[in-house]
Amino acid sequence: MIGYPIKFNISEATDGEQGLMKTQSLMPDIVLLDMALPIMDGEEVVQILKNNEETRNIPVIALTARAMKEDKEKFLAAGCDGYIAKPIDPEALLEKIWELISND
Repeated sequence: MIGYPIKFNISEATDGEQGLMKTQSLMPDIVLLDMALPIMDGEEVVQILKNNEETRNIPVIALTARAMKEDKEKFLAAGCDGYIAKPIDPEALLEKIWELISND
């Protein structure tokens, strides 16, 4: 595994609405967003985040079991900055996180 020089403070949410509220209040460096969430799905969450001046620049990585090419295109078009299909490859996830947060 590649050694990335970062540590993470993690906050979790159990549904899309809670995730949206936490993101708006905590203003994290990056959001890992499951696209199949109860109450508010990931696609709706990312659209709200990207349409808000304060949260628009927070990178969002879609994490999903929907792994067809059109699914990836749909989530990226919705505003996600990255896409990782489940089952998640930890190395690919760390690589994508590093790519997105090191561009700041």
